[in-house]
Amino acid sequence: MKAERGTEAKDAGALSRRRLLRLTAYTVPMLAVLDVAGAARVMAQSGQVKWYRDDDGDGFGRCDDWMWGPADGPPPDLQHRAKVCGDCDDWNPTVHPAMPELPGDGLDNNCDGTAL
Repeated sequence: MKAERGTEAKDAGALSRRRLLRLTAYTVPMLAVLDVAGAARVMAQSGQVKWYRDDDGDGFGRCDDWMWGPADGPPPDLQHRAKVCGDCDDWNPTVHPAMPELPGDGLDNNCDGTAL
């Protein structure tokens, strides 16, 4: 009789762990998404915008490196920042999404994935 109760307790514990893992697998990613979306809404409502790092000063930054800042211009600690991202070579000011493609230079001047 004792062995049966012990087995039931172990089975119940394993079932609870499986339920917790299943709940965590679905809940944690959803909470993370809600948190990121909620933070973006709060920052936008407070007049903050994304400022993208722009090392070459061409007005286009890297999409993977940004921080929040005031909409009217970056503060001094956010210099070399741009409001627009998409620069595929942030060390070359002649390469950014608004640049026309220059045939024969071997560069992807307009960041469309091709070089003429």
